[in-house]
Amino acid sequence: PQPTAPDDRLRHIKRAIERIAPHVPARTPFVVITGAAPGGNARLAYDRCLGALDELAAFAQGHDVRIAFEPLNPVLFNTDTALWGLESALDMVERVGHPALGICIDTWNIFEAPRLETTIARCSERIFLVQLSDWLLPRSGADRHNLGEGTIDNAAIVRAIRATGYDGYYVLEIFSGESLPDSIWRADLDAVLAKNVRAFGELWAQSERA
Repeated sequence: PQPTAPDDRLRHIKRAIERIAPHVPARTPFVVITGAAPGGNARLAYDRCLGALDELAAFAQGHDVRIAFEPLNPVLFNTDTALWGLESALDMVERVGHPALGICIDTWNIFEAPRLETTIARCSERIFLVQLSDWLLPRSGADRHNLGEGTIDNAAIVRAIRATGYDGYYVLEIFSGESLPDSIWRADLDAVLAKNVRAFGELWAQSERA
């Protein structure tokens, strides 16, 4: 929620790009979201983001990196985002129309969306990054699961993503509340990573099958 002023947020993101861009590969995506809509005014936030994303994309391109806009789950509306849904995110990205602006697909955020395979196909070369985790009915606001231990059909989503020609990074992103009795964050993280590497290999193989 901080800083509250949009211009301050832009300044902080630009500063992060300036500091990090020299140390990462060319075209590395920096992930951004809208933030909550002030007073619930999603239209104001949307209009503001059109200009902000264009400005950030041009700034990122000048540092040989890119901006990946991430649509969040609707449960995060009014706390973290003023926009949800992959279709809505793609529409915004296409309206901006900057070559250094694309989409970050987080399977936890978009797996329940209608017409998902069709929308992923529309994203095509706009997919800059993919984030993976799994989902069960949550016990807290930070309760994602290891790959293969929930109900997200990650293999089907990855199959649709691969069909677009995407050949970039797949990132494991698991939030796990410290108070949960089986908190992943309090587990042996080497073992967690090894488990998810195996699970990713399995879903990758599944994604190759129709």
